[in-house]
Parts: sequence; C-alpha cells; structure tokens
Amino acid sequence: SRLTYPMSAPSSVPGQNPTAAYLHIPFCAHHCGYCDFAVPAGRAELIDDYLDALELELNRLAEPHAVRTIFIGGGTPTYLNLRQIARLLAAENHWIPGPDREFSIESTPDSLDADKIACMKDTESREKERQCQTAHQKQESCRGCEKVLVQSQTRQIDH
Repeated sequence: SRLTYPMSAPSSVPGQNPTAAYLHIPFCAHHCGYCDFAVPAGRAELIDDYLDALELELNRLAEPHAVRTIFIGGGTPTYLNLRQIARLLAAENHWIPGPDREFSIESTPDSLDADKIACMKDTESREKERQCQTAHQKQESCRGCEKVLVQSQTRQIDH
C-alpha cells in the first residue's frame, strides 16, 4: 500500500507550501556553446506536446497555489510562438497565481517581439507591462545568445 498526502492540505513540512515557482521551458532556437543544459534546440514541433505535459503536471495541484515569485526559464521560453506563450501564461496564471508577485521570464533579444510583450501585458500586471517595455527598448543593445531577463521588481537586464 502506498502512502498518499493531499496536495491541498496545510503542512509544516518544509517545501510543502512554496512561495516561489519555477517553470522550465527547455526550448531554444539553437544550442549556445556556453550552455550546459539539455535543450531540444530547433525542435519547435515538440513544444505543444511539452505544454500538454506541463498542463497535466499543473493539474495535479488540484487547486491553485498562490506564490510571491514566478520564474519561467529554460532554454528560452520566448522561443515559443505567440499562441504557445499565451497558453503557457494562461495555465501558469490559473494554477500559480499571486497578487503583486514578482514575475520573470528568460529571453533572447531575437525571440522577444512586440506581440509577445503585448501577450505578457495582457496576462500579467501593469508592473510587468512596464518591465516588458523596458526590456523591449533595451534589447537592441544585446547581441547573439546573451540572455535578457525581464523582471518585474529588479529591472535587471543581463548582458
């Protein structure tokens, strides 16, 4: 017989009620030489299946769990097309909500455009909109595989 614990039950066990969440999106346009992560570079045909699996995993929560910080990293999450980003953010916002939470998404300059920024704006707060616009304005100074990190509170853009 297997022991099971309800996921929604309050607990004093460390990690049982997290205040932060990380969603891993392992896809990239190409595999950078400095990157040691396993990424299916240039395999966009796998993204919808991956999102299906991610949604199934989030459904295991049984009910939404609010957090103070969400980070979407990888890979390059903004490598996803506009429809896929909207789908990812809809699932994330449903299952991992949080008022006034910090939101970060990893990106490369060539994978972030005005439509994707608008999509993030529509699904996130006004603070996230401001940060996405800041990142979009500064992306022109970034080159190659350098990562742009859009953060709602720290306003940090790594070069």
